[in-house]
Amino acid sequence: TSALNAGTYTILACYLGDSNYNSSGGTVSQTVNKANQTISFPVIPTHTYGDADFTISATATSMLPVSFSTDSPAECTVSGNLVHIVAAGFCSIRASQGGNSNYNPAPDTGQTITINKANQTINFPNPGPHTYGDPDFMVSATATSMLPVSFSSDSPTTCTVTGNLVHIL
Repeated sequence: TSALNAGTYTILACYLGDSNYNSSGGTVSQTVNKANQTISFPVIPTHTYGDADFTISATATSMLPVSFSTDSPAECTVSGNLVHIVAAGFCSIRASQGGNSNYNPAPDTGQTITINKANQTINFPNPGPHTYGDPDFMVSATATSMLPVSFSSDSPTTCTVTGNLVHIL
């Protein structure tokens, strides 16, 4: 007999007999153990905050499906095999395969992805010319990150800045 799955099988041997011998038979129990498996999880490259969601993959030697989870939900989330970056930092992802009736669970395999900070630029429109004695005026600027922009003066003897209000000295 040949076993197709892990489990315990009874093997029967029998002889029907002939003109010289009586029939006889016997059984023996044979156990087929579950096979071990491992996970191959290719290196995930460094990413940057703001990058598009990306897919990851891993393969179990059993060819059973691998699932993913994260220990770092503040930095990234995982849904199926799709990773979404939440913040700059380090994102730990674990690949798991729980086994089945023929394979033992695979040891989890993990990776840590570095998520770099994103670059930003500031759009600061020129406030135009001003003359000594002009009233205080407001300046504005926006950052591509949508974070607040602060202002200061490199020439504190010529002008001062409070918040976004410029005063000419």
